[in-house]
Amino acid sequence: YALGGVEVADTPFNGLFSSDDFGSTWTRRASVRTGFGFAGCTVDPDDPRTLYVSNIPDDNPWKSTDGGQTVQRIDVDIPTFLGAVVRPVHGVTYVANFDAVYATTDGGASYHALSLPPGFISPIYAAPDGRTLFFWTFDLVTFEVTGSFRSPDGGTSFTSVSGLPNPAFLAFDPTDSSRIYASDFDGLLYVSVDGGFNFSLLPASNDPRFLSGIRQI
Repeated sequence: YALGGVEVADTPFNGLFSSDDFGSTWTRRASVRTGFGFAGCTVDPDDPRTLYVSNIPDDNPWKSTDGGQTVQRIDVDIPTFLGAVVRPVHGVTYVANFDAVYATTDGGASYHALSLPPGFISPIYAAPDGRTLFFWTFDLVTFEVTGSFRSPDGGTSFTSVSGLPNPAFLAFDPTDSSRIYASDFDGLLYVSVDGGFNFSLLPASNDPRFLSGIRQI
């Protein structure tokens, strides 16, 4: 799946596209807001026809259960839901937005709030097991990271992460649950081989061929 359009006159269609041949051809799907190009779509790992469009300024996330042909706005009475990022994993869907994180285990019929350390919250990252969570807190004025955290139990408890002072993005090795990659806002790449308790710098991320540093993994 991909989102196209940035909600200006130069892009007459704003919404979802899908491909079933690894991107060789694309089919236009439902129209949906793209957050001026900042929104993203994530796919439910248990159902490839269920996907979410989130990180839309001043709007709730949207959900499709038919491969993007139609979408429905997720209308939930959560004050901090606007502009939220959705992270679906096996059996759980997390919704995060700056000062709150919510989880649903019943497909969105109900949500419960997680207890988090103080501070503004980055988009949360959930490991494929659905229980191990990572996020970082930051100062809203300076945007400096004030702490990196790991939860082994779906948000019930948290411990600090070592060796990741300025994280930006996270990615999980699909073949090895103990290996996790992270990039920082300086464009460098880190790796953890103990499930995210400790991270170390990968020197190759200084390669000059990464012209602007590493961002997405």
